[in-house]
Amino acid sequence: MKKGLRWYDTYPVLKDALEKIKHEKKENQVQFFSQINNIIMEYDENLTEKHIEKFHFKRRWYDKNPYSWLVINSLAWAEKPLLEAVISSLKQSHKK
Repeated sequence: MKKGLRWYDTYPVLKDALEKIKHEKKENQVQFFSQINNIIMEYDENLTEKHIEKFHFKRRWYDKNPYSWLVINSLAWAEKPLLEAVISSLKQSHKK
């Protein structure tokens, strides 16, 4: 990965969705992250617990909310099938 890129920058659909949700109302953000968390839990209910010690707080917009912080940092440790499922869900949501 190139220096300065965030882990999700290599996934354009996810990157665009995060950029869009960043500017949404809090209620929409909660719904967005709940949807992603549900997918995470379906694939690996222990993903967050397995990697939480590696999560870092920075000054990113999603670090201000513990729920979004957990979901995004969990995704950073997700295997490809889980990321593909999240991206597929985001694409479906975008079509609606």
